[in-house]
Amino acid sequence: MLSEDVPWLPKKEKLREIYTSYVPHLNVLIVRIEEFLRSIVKIT
Repeated sequence: MLSEDVPWLPKKEKLREIYTSYVPHLNVLIVRIEEFLRSIVKIT
């Protein structure tokens, strides 16, 4: 399904902007979660 066919969907450029602005936050979250899990594993 192409975003051009549906008027209420954001355009690909906008989606790319949103994606590139959110990816760093996601990466940081993943790293934090991994560190948290490792600390739990060390404790048990």
